[in-house]
Amino acid sequence: MGDPGAAAATIRDSGGKGGRREKWPRRLVCDAIFYLSRGGIAWAHMPHDFPPAKTV
Repeated sequence: MGDPGAAAATIRDSGGKGGRREKWPRRLVCDAIFYLSRGGIAWAHMPHDFPPAKTV
C-alpha cells in the first residue's frame, strides 16, 4: 500500500492560496482515513475525536 506518511504529506502540501478556510485540519482528516482503512470499521463507529464521517 505504500508509506502512509508520504501519502499524508502529499495531501497536506497540496493546498494553495485562495478558497475557503478548512473547517477540519487535513492532518486530522488523514488520520481518520488511515484509522478506517487500518481497522476496517464502519463509518458510524468512528470515535468522536475525528471529524464527522461525511467530512472524511
